[in-house]
Amino acid sequence: MSNILDKPMESVFGFITVLPGAFSAYRYEALQGTPLNKYLKGQDLKKSDDDGIFNSNMYLAEDRILCFELVAKRDCAWLLKYVNTAKAKTDVPQQLHEFISQRRRWLNGSFFALLYSTSHFYQLFFTSHSIFRKLFLLIEAFYQFINLLVTWFALGSYFLVFRIITVYMADSDVDFSPGNVFSVLFLWLYLGSVVVTFVLSFGNKPKGAKTFYLIIVIFFVVLMIYMIFAAIFLAVKSVEDITTDLSGNRSFHYFLNNDRFRDLVIATSSTYVLYFVASFLFFEPWHMFTSFLQYLLLSPAYINVLQIYAFCNIHDISWGTKGEDKADDLGVAQTAKNKEKRDVFAVYIPQSKTQIDNGYKKAMYDLSNKSEEGEVDDLTLSEKDINYFASVRSFTVLIWMLTNMIVVALITETCGLYQFTNDMDNGEIIPHYRSSVYLTVIMWIVAFMAMFRFLGCMAYLCDKMLDWFRYRHYMEDQLRQRPDSFGESVPEKPKEDV
Repeated sequence: MSNILDKPMESVFGFITVLPGAFSAYRYEALQGTPLNKYLKGQDLKKSDDDGIFNSNMYLAEDRILCFELVAKRDCAWLLKYVNTAKAKTDVPQQLHEFISQRRRWLNGSFFALLYSTSHFYQLFFTSHSIFRKLFLLIEAFYQFINLLVTWFALGSYFLVFRIITVYMADSDVDFSPGNVFSVLFLWLYLGSVVVTFVLSFGNKPKGAKTFYLIIVIFFVVLMIYMIFAAIFLAVKSVEDITTDLSGNRSFHYFLNNDRFRDLVIATSSTYVLYFVASFLFFEPWHMFTSFLQYLLLSPAYINVLQIYAFCNIHDISWGTKGEDKADDLGVAQTAKNKEKRDVFAVYIPQSKTQIDNGYKKAMYDLSNKSEEGEVDDLTLSEKDINYFASVRSFTVLIWMLTNMIVVALITETCGLYQFTNDMDNGEIIPHYRSSVYLTVIMWIVAFMAMFRFLGCMAYLCDKMLDWFRYRHYMEDQLRQRPDSFGESVPEKPKEDV
């Protein structure tokens, strides 16, 4: 869906936030200077830890930094374009722990890179882009800023949406008898799963806690199934109530005035309906039938598992992809199969000073074996680096947790905040007016972002169609000017020259 909605939309503006390094082409002239220097700096930081935790995480997505520096290159007017007809295949994670490790790098790298590009948007004013193009790029920068805020508050926002919907189902007016039990049960399981995920993220690698992560992901799948059922149930109930109140006189105005029905319709249609429409417009609808349901059920785990693990491990700047990060060996030879099914040797050689030093220390330790019993040598980072990375990690996670908790507390009036209002005895679990306002704001933000992407991809398709007409007109014009040249046959090359 990113290739159908995000990249076409960004291509219209001229700034694509990320182009995969292995499947992109750049003008050599455009790369010279700052863009290439920034990119190569990212390559160096993959092998060392000496440039601070912000830059270390930011350059986990060095292709994102390269894209921004190309568009924002001083006194230049370079743009990035997307070719939707290009095809590529990638080696995807096959296990849950591999997926979590990969997304840790992707989420942290993209978040810090987005923070960097958003805070450095002023560089666009020093480019040679036209006023119209600069305005377009600023509009995209504003959209990316909203996306940054949504990402930061996603943890608290998802919990609030879950809590409001389950509390709605527990309302006596809804007439769903198990709703109250499910509301309390899922609340405790939700909070317990989040706490366990934080504990596991701080102390365990996904590979060492496969069962725990699998159980948590399965719980969020079950939770999503219940939320889908609740959304459909509430929508049907709202329609029945509205029709009953109007005595058969249905009015679209009354439908929109029902906040529950309106919010649910906005939430679903602005996202999933547009997914289907855009996929069919790009003639690539098959994933909506083969992968959409799986993605929908896993979507809570993206926020409550992947994002938590990523933020709790911003001190880890390794790539985390299928065992490529080996920092404690002087050299490893492995056997693999080539295309002809023959055995070939692949040799890992340490490249950074840190990897070489750590490998040397480990080898000397194994050879001498003179360390005191019980002594543990840290072969990865110095004590100073460990303390620095851990403190920044803890500080970031604390701010992230507290800001999300404040939002939850303000909406639900928990943590004693109800004592400052006049609603102490209203008996509501979540104040109706606060939940309605919150859902309205969140759903309209989601609707705005989805519609922004959809209109962008539609503009991309229209631009492609105009390009086709322009090319056809150009070819017809050339044919009228030089009819003979197009009629000449091209001599076939000798086979030895092919």
